[in-house]
Amino acid sequence: MRSFIRRFLAGALLVFLLMVSACPAVAGRGITPPFGMVWGLGLQQVEASVRAAGGQVVERVPTGAGVERWSVEGIPQDGLQRAIFTFDGGQLLGVELQYGSEEWDAQTYDEFMRRVRARLDADHGSGRLLVRQRIPSEAVLKTMVGYAWAGGSQSVSLIYFAAQDERNLFRLVSLHYSARPARSYSQTGKRS
Repeated sequence: MRSFIRRFLAGALLVFLLMVSACPAVAGRGITPPFGMVWGLGLQQVEASVRAAGGQVVERVPTGAGVERWSVEGIPQDGLQRAIFTFDGGQLLGVELQYGSEEWDAQTYDEFMRRVRARLDADHGSGRLLVRQRIPSEAVLKTMVGYAWAGGSQSVSLIYFAAQDERNLFRLVSLHYSARPARSYSQTGKRS
């Protein structure tokens, strides 16, 4: 079941991120990455910030075309399981925070989503509903709820995902921070 959930979650999150990219800009403060970071930080600066926050990079995966993803664990924040940092050309481009706990019940997940959504609404205006659905499939009931906020070339999405069969229950709340910087080109046509 874990393999099924991971494949489904990866596909669903890709769809959400594509939907987020189409969100209109809203008034409010710019969307910045968590932990006091700024977009475009280099690998060494991010690693120093992660260590200062009490975390540790547990995996570094180059995904091709200059993109690299780091999995970070150990950042002391209620329910934070891991953070995934995405770099393009050695610069910070995205951060995903994955929250949950086996001790959390449905009410705790609902309250966590409500608090985070209220904070994002206060900071960036009303979020756009991306999805709210329950899908029974192959004896697994999947639930997805997602909202997105965008401002300029940055966005953040809040996603709740659950998959349940007769014996297993998997839940995850994730926050996806993303910067999609505009690329500039010199007069010679080379990217700068």
